[in-house]
Amino acid sequence: MEGITDPSFRRLILDGSESGAIGGACTEFLRVTQQPLKTEVLHRALGRRPQSQVPVGVQLMGNDPWAMAETARRAADTEAAFVDLNFGCPAPRVFQHGAGSALLDRPSDLARLVEAIVTASPLPVTVKIRSGVNDDRLLETVLAGIEAAGACLVTVHARLKIESYQMPAKWRRLARAVAATNLPIIGNGGLERPEDLEAMGRATGVAGFMIGRAALRNPWIFDQSLAYRQNRSQPQPDLADHARWLARYASAMENSGASPRQALGRLKQAARYQSAQGLAELADRLPTAMRCQDRDDFFRTLGLWEAVPSGEGEGRDSPH
Repeated sequence: MEGITDPSFRRLILDGSESGAIGGACTEFLRVTQQPLKTEVLHRALGRRPQSQVPVGVQLMGNDPWAMAETARRAADTEAAFVDLNFGCPAPRVFQHGAGSALLDRPSDLARLVEAIVTASPLPVTVKIRSGVNDDRLLETVLAGIEAAGACLVTVHARLKIESYQMPAKWRRLARAVAATNLPIIGNGGLERPEDLEAMGRATGVAGFMIGRAALRNPWIFDQSLAYRQNRSQPQPDLADHARWLARYASAMENSGASPRQALGRLKQAARYQSAQGLAELADRLPTAMRCQDRDDFFRTLGLWEAVPSGEGEGRDSPH
């Protein structure tokens, strides 16, 4: 989720979740154009290895077979556990340059690209796609090409390129994907609550689930889903839990080299997403908080300052 999350967010989620709650994770996509990415870029995208030892793959997006294949080969010199190929990004600028979801309308080119990367990469190669561009008529053709090219797993987003995140995900497309290939299909789209995972699995037969933006809205969704599957009581975070999580996120970003301004921007974005969950009752304060230029003022404006752990912010012992 380029532009949405970052290595600090990913590590906070992976290390803060119960063992067994998460099976794997990916970096935000890395755009590969005419030249392969340097190994240092891949290292930076992966960030520090999570203590949880959950496997993390590097996600690549591009349309140049040589540059993509060479970047995938270099990924083997990092701590990446696998290489994931992004053919799902719907962003107009990406689409106009023939990358991301644009390749879904060119199944042969997509398959050749996957094959080149599988041939070059010592690491397992997985693929993420949307269900199509303007319609889903090529879904089975795309999947057949990916399987023949040697990928080991496909994540299918149940929306088309033209369908926004506000539109309902059509899970019947996932059932079609499962029926069309021998590869494991991971379902994505429309997963907001633990109950949604069970419903998707029952309706489609997918082998697993990918959760993206819902984790930014609710960082506890993985623990809640595990508890739901095990018939245990689910964690129910309150406002103080959200405040502590946001404070840890801000500190993690700054400790990883983000400037205070960069960290504050991500912090505001996370709070905006979480306002639809545990911070919903603070919605009236968010517009004012979004104008704050200082992390501590941000928490004070939201009324969360008292819940921020001591030492998590400069001036913590002398609030306004």
